Amino acid sequence: MKLGAYTPEIKRGSVEEVFAAIRDYGFEAVQFDYLSHGGVELPERVDGAMTDRIRAAAEAAGIEIAAINGTYNMASPDPAVREEGFRGFSEVARSAKALGCRLLTLCTGSRNPDSMWRWHDDNDSPEAWRDMVREVERAAALAEELDLLLGIEIEASNVVHSPVRARQLFDDMASKSLKLIYDGANLFSTGDVSEETVLAVMARTFDLFEEDIALVHGKDLARRPGVHFAVCGEGIVDFDYFLERCRKMGYTGPMIIHGVKEEDKFPRCAAYMKERIERAGLG
Repeated sequence: MKLGAYTPEIKRGSVEEVFAAIRDYGFEAVQFDYLSHGGVELPERVDGAMTDRIRAAAEAAGIEIAAINGTYNMASPDPAVREEGFRGFSEVARSAKALGCRLLTLCTGSRNPDSMWRWHDDNDSPEAWRDMVREVERAAALAEELDLLLGIEIEASNVVHSPVRARQLFDDMASKSLKLIYDGANLFSTGDVSEETVLAVMARTFDLFEEDIALVHGKDLARRPGVHFAVCGEGIVDFDYFLERCRKMGYTGPMIIHGVKEEDKFPRCAAYMKERIERAGLG
């Protein structure tokens, strides 16, 4: 199993420097975001010169581009926002093969008009579900046309905010292109969490999605009341169990370290996860 990073969490002046820094921290793969080259998540236009430069930088550093971020607010209450988002997603999707990648990552969005990363009570409404499903259908149709996969990630602030909601979406869609981004820290939206509750929900999610997991994320949950994220190794997510389930289901993709806000924590996070990957027999 390769260890990977999310490119926007390592900030440098050029994409070449980003990939070099990722290599120097001991990573071998990335979830790429166009923020790391051009400063925009969903560029209006991605040309050949841009993709050539990104791919050359990755290859020079020996880094696999395992996934590309295509997230936009699929549940926005404003149809114009959804349309603009889909246009950007489409541009990124059409660039994926040039970067040697088949997996695009998506989150399902929020009814919150100010930010898709903030909860809104209308997220649980039939209207929000309807609008989100229409966007996923459009994205899935494009993915199938381009021979790509869509990785949906559960997010506490989004319409798909639990494993049950995600399973409902997958069953409703019945699309071969739809896959899951499994982040054990993202399976909880409210209430307090403990080692026991986290382990139980993680196990249930693996049971629900074992055949649908396309990428795994290494983010942790802080050991304090409520739901608060932490970097891997500083919380209560049982990564030994996580990786053992990955081994048993034959997962061959990378583990993407995610949620690192302070770059000086990368060496410790990488060492922690590498040790557990070796312990699980995935090294």
